[in-house]
Parts: sequence; structure tokens; C-alpha cells
Amino acid sequence: MENWPLHSACTSDGDDSDVFALAAALVLWVTVQVPECKKAMIPYSEQLFVALLFHIVITTQQMPPEEVDTFWRACQEEHRLPIKLNRFAVQAMKVLLYMLQCDHVVMSMERKEMRYDLTPLCSHVAHCLLLLLSSEKPRWDLPLLAFLVEIMSSCLQMECREWRRLALRGLVVLSKDPSMASRMCSLSPSLLELLGDADGEVVSMSIHVFTNVLQADILVSSTTAPKLAEALLLLFDHDNSYVQVLSLQLFFRVMDLVVDEGKKPLAKILSQSLLPLFFHCHDENQCVAKASWETLLRVARFLKRRKLKQLVKKGQLSEFTEVLLAEDRSRAAEHLRRALRFLDSPQEPLRAAAVRIMGMAGMVTMGWKEELQLLNEALQGLRRDDSPSQMNIVVQRRIVERSAELRFSGGSEEPLLLKVLKTPWKRRSP
Repeated sequence: MENWPLHSACTSDGDDSDVFALAAALVLWVTVQVPECKKAMIPYSEQLFVALLFHIVITTQQMPPEEVDTFWRACQEEHRLPIKLNRFAVQAMKVLLYMLQCDHVVMSMERKEMRYDLTPLCSHVAHCLLLLLSSEKPRWDLPLLAFLVEIMSSCLQMECREWRRLALRGLVVLSKDPSMASRMCSLSPSLLELLGDADGEVVSMSIHVFTNVLQADILVSSTTAPKLAEALLLLFDHDNSYVQVLSLQLFFRVMDLVVDEGKKPLAKILSQSLLPLFFHCHDENQCVAKASWETLLRVARFLKRRKLKQLVKKGQLSEFTEVLLAEDRSRAAEHLRRALRFLDSPQEPLRAAAVRIMGMAGMVTMGWKEELQLLNEALQGLRRDDSPSQMNIVVQRRIVERSAELRFSGGSEEPLLLKVLKTPWKRRSP
């Protein structure tokens, strides 16, 4: 079965008559059912499994139709076999698995979830596949690689970090081939989970696989697009700049390839990305800053925010947040709260940008209680800066003044902010 039909297509006695994989599969199917033969076949079970896998994938695409029909009609009459040839190959594989007492794998085949229950056989099957791949004789490389993808995808769920890394390295290489990339869409749920992994190398390789799959111009479904965009949005602040750039580039790609039905759910995530992208346009790493600027421009275009798009295109980022807060007045508190976390950034340009935005808090109309809470959070963030800039100090003073205005206009008991203002505090360094 392994040698058919590219070479060695002759009988053992030298007759050059065609020997079909179908005939070999029939012999296997009959032999497996003989109790006395089972013990002798067990050492060859992995090779037989791989050979049947070839037969299922290839079916009988290179057999002369008239010869196949004649042969198969005779087989059906004698052994009461199913009409479809590939169904017979599956049936032969099931008999083999039953012989190996792998009943649970047969059940997985019925559910079409074989990759999850084939783990005990994986290492042996992979060894057989790699031996065939290393052969100089022509083989069916595509089905071999397709099954290797199935094996590696099962390793993505393992707790062992090295197993995950090895599986991802293999998937990164295989996904560079467009024909293989198109077969990896089913890996999306597993890869999405890995985007939240603490290991930066695992995250970067997961992004690489996603990127390679999308390079084949495969459309992103309406369910995957928002989940993927949300996971990538969290990676914009990753402590590894390489992961940041990869996540920004893939975020950009998702916008281009999302199906029409997925554009509306994706738009909500994109709206949340405007301010983080603006901040990272000020990143000290120029690669991150450039990728952020390009992605911000694409997001503004996707959301049809013309004024924001023009400001980004012209490089007028100093006016960007003012326009954003004015246009999104109902969500101003949400934007400003999102800016608070950048007050703790280790990068001074990002802290400075956050300080400038917090200085605009009083310009936005919102409920006084909500604004007081927001200003309270901002003041605590500003005071955590060991080396406050002049603007930082000015904004703190403005917050104190604004809180007094809100206190008198609110006409209620002393807000939490004023209690904080009255509390003595010390800097962590001179």
C-alpha cells in the first residue's frame, strides 16, 4: 500500500501486472480478522495504520477506472463490502484499531475528533511518517504533512512547555506552504488560547502560524475575528517588542480579511484599540511606533472616522485625543480610564502622553461623581511617578482645582478624592 502507485507496482514473483493499494487493503482487512494473525501483526500496526491513512487520503485517484470497477465488483460480491472505496479503507482502519484495543479512537473517528484521542499512537506514527519523508523515493508528501499537523496540534494542549514549543515550531514551518496553511484553520481555538500564554516564544510562534494562514488570503470568520482581535489587543502592551510588532501586524491583517458578517462585531474591538494604538505611536522602539501608526490609520479607515484618519495621516497626533474625546463624549470616561494605565509605563514618552490626556478630563462633560472617581484614579497614578515632569505637576494642580469645582457644584458629602488629597504622601525617591 505504501509503494502504490508511483513505483514497485508489480507482484513479488516479478509479474508486472498492476498491484493496487485497494487489493492490499482487502488482504489486510481479511487478515486482521483471523485470530491467529493478530499477534504477528501488532509489531507492524503503526506502519499499517499509516498505509491505510494514505489509502483514505489518496483513495483510488490514480487507478484506471475500468480495472477498479471490475476488481471491486468481484470483491463486493465475495466479501459484502461497501460501495464507496474510501469507506472500505476507513472500515479496514477501524478493524485494525479494534485489534489494537483502541476502541476510544474508533469513537473519535466517528465524531471526527481523532486528533485528541490518538495521542498514545502519535510518537510511533510520527516516526513512520518521518522515515517516509526522509526517503529519496517519491511519496505522498501532502497527506504525510497533513497528518503531522494533526499530531502537532494535539501537542498544543499539553502542559509541558517544551512539547508546545516543538509543536509550534513545526506548525510555523508547515504553515509557510499555502496548501498546508489552508488546512490549519481548525487550529484557531488552540492558538487563541496560546496567545495568552506567559511564554513570549510560545505567543510569538502562535502569531506566526496565524499570520502564515492568513497569508493564503483565507477569510476570517465572524466568530474568530473579534476573539482574535481582542486577544491581540492585549498583546499591544507586551513587554517583548517583537511580540508587539507581530500582534500589530496580524491585527492589521484581520481587518483586511474579516468576512462581511464579522465587520460589525469587530468594530467594537477596533474602537477600543484607538487609544492604545495612539499611545504606542509614541513608543521608544521605532518598529513598534511605526507598526502602531500604520495600524491606527487602518483602524480609523475601517471605522470610517474621517477626521481621525486625516490627523493620523498628517502626523498631527497632538490633536488626535482631543478629537477622539470630543467625538466619543459618551465614552469619554472609558477612554480616559484606559489611558490611566499608561501613567505607570516605564517609557517616559508614554507617561507624558497619558498626562496630557488626563489634563483634558475637565474639558469632557460627564456626571460629577463619575468624573471625581476618574480624577481620583488619575491623581494616584500621577503621584506614583518618581520623577514627575512639569506637566505632571501642572495636571495634578488642575485636578485639585477641578475636584473643588465638582465638590461645590455637587452639593453632597465630601468625595473620596478630597480624602485622598488631604492624606500626606511621600515619594519613593528624592
